[in-house]
Amino acid sequence: MKVLPVTFTAQSTTTKTTKSQNKSDDLKKELESAGIKIPKTTPIQDGMINAVCWFSFGFLLDRLLGTLVKSLKTPLKLSLLINGGIGLIAGGLAYIKSNKQKLSDTTK
Repeated sequence: MKVLPVTFTAQSTTTKTTKSQNKSDDLKKELESAGIKIPKTTPIQDGMINAVCWFSFGFLLDRLLGTLVKSLKTPLKLSLLINGGIGLIAGGLAYIKSNKQKLSDTTK
């Protein structure tokens, strides 16, 4: 009986582009071929859009749940404060991510 030693070597890997990049690139190309131009947003615009969307979603969800279930009703000031904080954090993180992506795109 012959026993072969076990080797732990890295297998060759191929790099694949992610599906989200392919889909967004395909969508951009399709829209450009139709004559529709999509403006590029700045990192600040990305952060502001993200913050407003998170704030709006959270505030509307809070008001909706407060009207449907009376035990989930929160004061207006508290709802504004909590959702404002969530929106601020989400917007800040979106700004940082967009800024890093923009900087990495310019260095390529």
